[in-house]
Amino acid sequence: REIEVLLPDADKEKVEKFFIAEAGKEMEKGVVFKAVPSMEKGFRIGKKGSNAYYDFTEDAITEAFRTLLNPRIADLLGKGTKRDE
Repeated sequence: REIEVLLPDADKEKVEKFFIAEAGKEMEKGVVFKAVPSMEKGFRIGKKGSNAYYDFTEDAITEAFRTLLNPRIADLLGKGTKRDE
């Protein structure tokens, strides 16, 4: 049962080292870290081989907040995301 963590190139090495240091050999047995060049901030985590992930990328979190805010604030927040450029 492997878990896959997708994250930006710049974060892969330091995050992987942190998790391995914290959880030792147990992490090495079942967690795969993959760098995703198109990802700039955040991470996705899910079961390896599945297309279903928990999405904690910058765009996903911004979009989640936008649904909770009033339309004017949501519009201002949206101007800062890649999706709306």
